[in-house]
Amino acid sequence: MKKVERRTILSALASLPVTGMLGGLAPAKADIIPVESEMKDIALEKAPKYRGVVYDVGLNFEKIHDMGLNAPDGLGVPPPDPAQVDYEMHAIKNVLHANTVRIEGERIDRLVMASRLAHKHGLAVFFNPWMTNANAEELRPYYAEAAREAEELRKEGVDIVFVAGCEYPFFQKGLVPGNTVVERIGALFPPTEAKSHPGRMSQYREDLNKILRSFVEVIRPEFKGPVTYAATTLEEIDWSIFDIVG
Repeated sequence: MKKVERRTILSALASLPVTGMLGGLAPAKADIIPVESEMKDIALEKAPKYRGVVYDVGLNFEKIHDMGLNAPDGLGVPPPDPAQVDYEMHAIKNVLHANTVRIEGERIDRLVMASRLAHKHGLAVFFNPWMTNANAEELRPYYAEAAREAEELRKEGVDIVFVAGCEYPFFQKGLVPGNTVVERIGALFPPTEAKSHPGRMSQYREDLNKILRSFVEVIRPEFKGPVTYAATTLEEIDWSIFDIVG
């Protein structure tokens, strides 16, 4: 590869536009301005396979703690307008230059709708059904249902990864004592042990991995694509359970 001089990089950067927040973007003409081919080669060599953002179609925050921000159905966002979702997926792909979107939410039908629109714009989908503050017994049939829908999307050609949970010790009941996120954080990181790292997380490692394995056992018969889990750096996950480290 030809050496790229510093002045070439600075000149190319100076020519790039400054874009606004997502809500203020115009819906057309989102093409990237061409830059030096050498710079593109460097960027592609360094870039991860999946580059994207999280897209929320409605989580039930009321189950976690009272924020006073919920829509009438209890979810964190109102029923999404497909036209708006379509526009935002276009922006994620063509303005933010992402190639992936992680779509999270409790309602499976909303996840499916947003996934199809993401696929329309050439985005890979991390399909993240997320029923907050549920226990493992409630989540297993929920994940099985979601996996069936995800498999239909996969058969339609959607590049899809199933996300079997997110930061389980904090957001779900039954593993760490506490009825809310705040209570569970307090149990994991008591004030008397505030400086400890990673708190008391290690004592839940075995039970957490048993729960995650039980989720994958109901997902894989329904969904034939890759499965992952969205972890914090504090969780000690047995990644042999999954196909992608998350």
